[in-house]
Amino acid sequence: LRLLSVLARSSHFPPEFKATCARICSQTADLDLMSLTTEELVNAFNIHLCGVFDGPAALKRWLTEDSSMKLFFQVHTSQKWYQKQDYYRSMFRQSDAYATLRQAAEKHGLDLRTSDPGEVYHLELVSRDAKDRLSMLSEKPPLAVICISSKEQLRWYVPVTAVPSQEIELQNRCRQFNYMFRGTVQK
Repeated sequence: LRLLSVLARSSHFPPEFKATCARICSQTADLDLMSLTTEELVNAFNIHLCGVFDGPAALKRWLTEDSSMKLFFQVHTSQKWYQKQDYYRSMFRQSDAYATLRQAAEKHGLDLRTSDPGEVYHLELVSRDAKDRLSMLSEKPPLAVICISSKEQLRWYVPVTAVPSQEIELQNRCRQFNYMFRGTVQK
């Protein structure tokens, strides 16, 4: 599960990924699941999330439609992932950073409300009329504020062993976008 999680979070889905995932998930009995830590269950659900968001179409379809995959990921592992997200959400909302964020939004006259649990993880603040604007396909899209913790940020570097060429620039490949946000964007 750990290796599959690392591969999935890196958006790397080699041909063996699906077969290995099927074998491991089908061989995991309820007793084995009880022996997994919360972190291992969360990482297991990340396999599902990353596969659905970043994987090839056939893998996405298989992860969401195959009954054994649905049972393993959506029933057995998702609960721990959502519990962990709720914990992070409540901890952030008790922080000084969140209080400062709310004060800044109010000071600038932004009509934002705290997002409801389960709307989107980690959508911290959203326009009060966001649902109305989205349902009416408004010309003025709603505003949402998402806070990315430093733990979730991943700097993008070109390996020092890369061979320079005209096609590959030896600098940040993301141009002005200095960070890639893996897990948080998927939430």
